[in-house]
Amino acid sequence: MALPVTSKTWSFNVNNYASDRGSILALTVKNAVLGFAAQPWTCWGSCDSVGFGNGDGVERWIDSGDIVFSAGAHSWFVFNVPGFNPKTQLLMECGSVVTYANFRFSYSAGFGAANGGTDGDTTTRPTATDEINIARDQYWSGPGSSGDWIVHAMQATDGSAHRVFMIHDSKIRSMWMIEVPKNPISGWTDPLIATTSGDQIGNDVLSAEGGGNVSRHLIYIMYGGGSRSCVFTYDNTRDGPVHLLGPDQVTHESFVGGAGVYCTASGYEGRKCELYDMWWGGALTGDSYPGGNFGQLGEMVVPWNGTKVLVF
Repeated sequence: MALPVTSKTWSFNVNNYASDRGSILALTVKNAVLGFAAQPWTCWGSCDSVGFGNGDGVERWIDSGDIVFSAGAHSWFVFNVPGFNPKTQLLMECGSVVTYANFRFSYSAGFGAANGGTDGDTTTRPTATDEINIARDQYWSGPGSSGDWIVHAMQATDGSAHRVFMIHDSKIRSMWMIEVPKNPISGWTDPLIATTSGDQIGNDVLSAEGGGNVSRHLIYIMYGGGSRSCVFTYDNTRDGPVHLLGPDQVTHESFVGGAGVYCTASGYEGRKCELYDMWWGGALTGDSYPGGNFGQLGEMVVPWNGTKVLVF
């Protein structure tokens, strides 16, 4: 299969090294998304378990010691995500152990009392009136996955798509994705996808196979008056969750096909959209394709910036 043509122009902040999971990985991800050259994410407010601020724009996650995972006083961070509504935000709250985190997404209201929600402090996160629970106490960095990590962040230059891949043991252990879908079904008002998928159960990894159960890797979409639970699937040529028997093990260069989203929620079943510039591929993790414009992460192929794709 010939190399595909991208639909969007992308900017990159890739090959960011983290020496361990938990606080070190969280700091690396924060720095990556706030480090985009053109449209960086920004801070709405944060907490380092000692000091906190709601809507003050102060980054309190300066080093890994500021990111405290605890059931008591703990850390949280609210990101302003550019390209959508003025108050589109993602909240990360540090859970009781380093591999757990809670994520809430606000599409338009924004977090905090000034936006109709509640403010946070050292023991309580801020809330938003329209918040969506896109991951609660999930394995965001994977059990048994201490050691070296690489963080790859990328965004469409028109602000319509943001992706963060966290790689460990040559696998995608966690992925953040906030983006407008391609070719959504009719009747989907304000289509948007938001996920912080990770190792939610055991050591399964985010891939086409997903340890034999891709349904564990959930995507949340704003659809039908709320959020719906979905999984990765193919593009618009096939329906149902992805179940690849395995990519091309001979050439390691073929594309299996485009990626899409399939809804598993009762009453909403079926394919809902395609994804811009994301494909299933048969190369090995860390491989790049001719020209360096595509990189292989897990079984996903994504746009790349021509550099070597680093993995651990």
